[in-house]
Amino acid sequence: MYREVELTLLPGLAWPLRENILYSPENAFNFAPEEYGLSKRLTTELYEWVAAWEARGQRSTESHVAWGNRIARDLRRELGSDFKVTYLGRES
Repeated sequence: MYREVELTLLPGLAWPLRENILYSPENAFNFAPEEYGLSKRLTTELYEWVAAWEARGQRSTESHVAWGNRIARDLRRELGSDFKVTYLGRES
């Protein structure tokens, strides 16, 4: 069984990963970066990605979405096969 992690932007949340427990939106939780064992580079990039979105008034541009797609692929590589990573409703 794999763990499902969603890369998402939500107003007021600086950390953009939500883990879906039991695959139900009511059971989604945010886990801290250190709980995933992510590299410092990717952790910094995740925070920068959220900050850029916030700076644009919570609007995503085409380049910001492309950046999110790259981050989702990097997440998939770092988290490994025990995780399913989704971004914009698609698996990475």
